[in-house]
Amino acid sequence: MSDLEIITEIESRLPRELKKLENITWFSKGYMLNEDGRITHLSIFNVRLNGEFPQEIFQLEKLEYLDIRDNVIENIPDEIGFLKNLKYLDIRYNELSFLPEGFDSLKNLKRLYLGYNKFRTVPDNLQGLEKLFLIDFTENAISSGVDKLFELPAMTNIYLKSNRLKKFPFDLIPENKIKELNISENMIKNVPSSVYDKIERIFK
Repeated sequence: MSDLEIITEIESRLPRELKKLENITWFSKGYMLNEDGRITHLSIFNVRLNGEFPQEIFQLEKLEYLDIRDNVIENIPDEIGFLKNLKYLDIRYNELSFLPEGFDSLKNLKRLYLGYNKFRTVPDNLQGLEKLFLIDFTENAISSGVDKLFELPAMTNIYLKSNRLKKFPFDLIPENKIKELNISENMIKNVPSSVYDKIERIFK
């Protein structure tokens, strides 16, 4: 089955057809093709999936960009690990509380948007994502596990606004590596003055 045939299968459960796009922005729905006619970008946010993650997506071997936010998704299937070329995943505004086994197979993932879900702790299976430099956990219920983020070798941008953090492992922040850290609207009382020398920009 070709990638365009896979798109037709996905469209069968959507309220309207997807457009072929030259560029994808945060407000555009549709897909992009490379010079070989393979799907590299797919944006299907707020398309009334009602929690069902289309299995056909996992056949898109060249997929680099997936925006599937605002679809009432509670679980990401284990098959997400098949998307070896995925660099960008936006799954905000859903009902997630954990990541599946095999998620750490996404070795090329660079940006991960998990805001506005139901995470209570930072998942263990982010380890192994050696290229991940941006993670967004805005508006979750995270109270633990933040130390794992500083173990990721490429991590530079961390967004934890509006969670349930009472304490933060400031002592684990590497020197001159983190560009942005947002811990505003948590329950953290004090930020050591030394932290400001380690981070380019901090929101507290």
